[in-house]
Amino acid sequence: MDPSEVRRLAEHLVSRAEGACGVTHAVLELLTGYGYRAECRERPEGVEARIVDGDGDVVSTGRDVTWAPAILDALLDLGAVPWGEELRRILTPDRDAKALARVFGWGRILTVGRAATRLALREGGEVRVRRRGLGSEVVIRCGDRESRYVSYCPACALALAAARHPGLSRALRRELADAPNTGREKAEDGVVNVVRVRRGVSLSELRFEDREPVRNRGCCIAYSLVRAELKAGYGSASSRRLFRAYCDACPLKHCWVGRPVSSLGNAVLQRLTEEEGDVKFIVRRYPEVETPVGRGRGTLCALSACANAVLRLDAGRLLRPEPSDPRAWGEG
Repeated sequence: MDPSEVRRLAEHLVSRAEGACGVTHAVLELLTGYGYRAECRERPEGVEARIVDGDGDVVSTGRDVTWAPAILDALLDLGAVPWGEELRRILTPDRDAKALARVFGWGRILTVGRAATRLALREGGEVRVRRRGLGSEVVIRCGDRESRYVSYCPACALALAAARHPGLSRALRRELADAPNTGREKAEDGVVNVVRVRRGVSLSELRFEDREPVRNRGCCIAYSLVRAELKAGYGSASSRRLFRAYCDACPLKHCWVGRPVSSLGNAVLQRLTEEEGDVKFIVRRYPEVETPVGRGRGTLCALSACANAVLRLDAGRLLRPEPSDPRAWGEG
């Protein structure tokens, strides 16, 4: 397998509208077809990832604040990703990964985002999200300070923006000091997270040192791994009920499009950015985006919320399609 061939094929098959998350899933799916897989381990400052070939040899490595961007870093190291220089700019520098780890580490960004949103809203602030290049930008306004961050996806950007906000980061360190951390538990158990992608579906496996592996699937890398964690007994019963309730109600699995949910979500967020500038981003029981025609609710981040919005709301009013060019019809 020539990584440059995978890169050229991905550039031919994937739209930039699908963003960093869509590109990552597409490249990993192409590599899965050659027998490759991604492996991740939780660490205090995030996640370490590696790409492993069919013979079990490690061919590249990467790291970031959670699984998917760490896998992207490893794919970039392999040379298999189009628009590489642009994507490298939205990966997390060491100083920011360390700042987030001081708040809550071991690859757990969702806990930070949920708590940060609640604290910001309580102080009369707000959180907004938009597409920025191939990544997502989140702006947190809380008190008299504003913090913004461009990252791999809205969940990463939200957690990193919160870690860079002086008041919020202090409040979060206090609030999360004794919170359970599944990433730390998995690291202590020696768990290896294995990910492949087929037909847009992420296939995850938790490999243990002293028990049989646990497998699950989902609409993106993060969601499939969270589902595998819950199946393996990590997390709370309330989290299991919450994610199962969302999955049971999700309209996407009834009209599968052969792409991860993040691809569709990124395309919708791109259009909302063009039309609205940005949209309000709220993380309560579920992450939500407030659009001009109603709210979209997601599983883990604003991308799944955007996909939910276009499937559940009035797509024509949401996306505001432009009139077709008369010249395409032989007119004008």
